[in-house]
Amino acid sequence: MKEVQGFRQFHLRGESKVAGEFTLLTISYNLRKLHSVKYPKKATQYKREKSAQKRKNAA
Repeated sequence: MKEVQGFRQFHLRGESKVAGEFTLLTISYNLRKLHSVKYPKKATQYKREKSAQKRKNAA
């Protein structure tokens, strides 16, 4: 999660402030995941369709 968003260190001090910053980080990470599911890139759509076909053929 840290690598994907380029997060290296916390900018605030104090346990409660760090917890708030981490909460914002997790919210943004989850929003990115939801966005990529709703609006996938064409290459991602192709990979998902191909994977679904493989599972269907294997069953």
